[in-house]
Amino acid sequence: TYNQEYFISGDNAQLTFSIMNSTDEDISANCILYIDEELIEENNLILKHKSSNTLKFNYIVKDVAPEIGEDDVKIKFVVNSDKYSDAISLSLPVKERYLTVDTERTILSKGETVIAFEGNEYGTMTITADINDVLLESIVYLLKYPYGCVEQTMSTWLPVIAAKNLDNILTVDMKNKISTYNEEALERLYGYQHYDGGWGWWKNDSTSSFMTAYVMFGFYLADMAGIELNNDVVESGIRRLGYMMNDNRDPFVQYVYTLYNDGSNLAIQKYDGDLASVALTVLALKNVGKRQEAVQFIEKAWDFIKFDDNNLEVTQSDSFSYFFESDLSLLMFFKAINELDYDEELVVRIGQEILNRNNGGRWDRTITTCLAVIELSDFSKNVAKEKIKFSVSDSSGLIDNGYLNNSTSVKIEISPTLESPISVSTDGNAFIVVNSKAKYPLDFVEPLNNDMTVTRFFRKEVEISSRNALVEKTVPQINSPYVIGQLEKIELEENQEIPIITRTEYDGMMLHIDDNELCLGKYRLGWKSSNIELIGKISKSEFLLKHELYSDRVEYIRLSLTENKPLEVGDLIIAESKLKLDKDVRYFIFEEPVPSGALYIDEYRIQDNIGHFYNKHSSFFYQHGYSHIEPQYEKVSYFWYYPSDRVIRTAYRLIATGKYVIPPSKVWGMYDEESFGTSDSTILEVQDRK
Repeated sequence: TYNQEYFISGDNAQLTFSIMNSTDEDISANCILYIDEELIEENNLILKHKSSNTLKFNYIVKDVAPEIGEDDVKIKFVVNSDKYSDAISLSLPVKERYLTVDTERTILSKGETVIAFEGNEYGTMTITADINDVLLESIVYLLKYPYGCVEQTMSTWLPVIAAKNLDNILTVDMKNKISTYNEEALERLYGYQHYDGGWGWWKNDSTSSFMTAYVMFGFYLADMAGIELNNDVVESGIRRLGYMMNDNRDPFVQYVYTLYNDGSNLAIQKYDGDLASVALTVLALKNVGKRQEAVQFIEKAWDFIKFDDNNLEVTQSDSFSYFFESDLSLLMFFKAINELDYDEELVVRIGQEILNRNNGGRWDRTITTCLAVIELSDFSKNVAKEKIKFSVSDSSGLIDNGYLNNSTSVKIEISPTLESPISVSTDGNAFIVVNSKAKYPLDFVEPLNNDMTVTRFFRKEVEISSRNALVEKTVPQINSPYVIGQLEKIELEENQEIPIITRTEYDGMMLHIDDNELCLGKYRLGWKSSNIELIGKISKSEFLLKHELYSDRVEYIRLSLTENKPLEVGDLIIAESKLKLDKDVRYFIFEEPVPSGALYIDEYRIQDNIGHFYNKHSSFFYQHGYSHIEPQYEKVSYFWYYPSDRVIRTAYRLIATGKYVIPPSKVWGMYDEESFGTSDSTILEVQDRK
């Protein structure tokens, strides 16, 4: 079989099967296609000996309801004859035909609260007096298949660790998923460890003191949660931390090292430049048995925490590390005073402030959410002890009512059938947690942006057949009505005259040069060169260009246009996305979808007019701090350390006829998911190659 690796609901795809008759006789065969165990098509044919046949079937991909999100399709192709038989069976994922935007809200409510929903939202609304139910929502949201760099892998593994603290309220399905994700994450982290025992962001970069401490901190939390670890990997990491205590010590490295080495003779360096530094130093002192010094050092924290009536504010300039922003710094301070059994009233107040910063069952960063789950899972006893009466209703009437306590909660399914707004009434403090997904049909989706903008169009590779062509290929936009058919240098004899029409119009569109690229109206023609001047039109479809060379030399180029062809199987497509970042977001991710009827091409190169080649990453590889690409069957993920506007090109080969939707490309901040942008969606129609 030569089929796709996945489908999108509603696509018009093609299934292709190759049958090889390796026997010495012709065979009369019966070929049957089953989809989800239903007979779709049956053909009889003669298979010639020592030869092959190819059968193709059109397939309208089945619908996947928006509340489901993803399904799978089972495909079976059977060939039978009197003497021989063979079959192939596939199970492929089917993605929903929607763009999903997550929405999270947490409300600490008493009395009546009115909550409105859009007509395209799906999800749950949980009403509870138990903070563990709130924290569980964060785990459900954050559980994802491990991928990306070490930091991304940690962001998918930490929820697994945190979930162990909620084991008594997890479903069997969630426990199975957690077990799978734990194995995958550990395998990735073990594989990313460097020869010196430390970790960087990737397998082959330099070892980072922060990343090493971060992974080892995760290993410590995992060990406390009862997750089995590879002792050799952990011991090697401890040794690397020991070297870093001499050469690259900082508050985080020092704290993590004391988790593994609690010797009282270990000299603790005291850091007080920000709240995170103070909290980590206090924890390190406690770990090595210097409890009294730890209690005394807590006083340094009041330089960074201000109480104003019922409000608490963390006042600090930049932390010693981008990682320890306000919420995480406050959480580490909560961890320190809680472990020291410090002032109980202060512990409760700081804990309540951390809860108040919760949004939709989670905090701004994965690490903060997961540590909050670990540290606050027993905190609900300070929120509610008595039964709370509640009622839920919409415009059609009462939905549910009853009583809440620390062991009961109510979950309402959110869907378009729910008549918004919803009214929730309680006679005591209760949490209302909304976790929903807004669904936008891909065929009609418009770009979304919040501090980030993505603009995308598509090119295809077009060969120039002329023997004397300056270039072998161009990469025009796929929807351009015309492409370059000829591009060759011409020799002008002395005193030779060529009639020229200076108005460079063709079929109602003006030929012009933009950013050194030849364009026709709004379409880019995929040939780019510097020092090019468009002289004019020399025939109905031919134009003259002048190219200025070094030493005052010039050359003349004749260009002709020809009609563009429809997309065909085998064409190479380049998705070109322009990112504009309006906010300084460090560490961000860009994802470019690959349509189901295509195959990603690694390291594609584009040729310019003078024979030079530039890598597809040329515009952003070195100067913009480009770090890593990770291709998957349905998308290609790009990672950067530092923000800047850039152009990203992703290439793939069309492998099947059909009509395929390409979901929007999207960009977001790794630690600032409120900053994001998406492009529009596109539909590609692909024909058989002629």
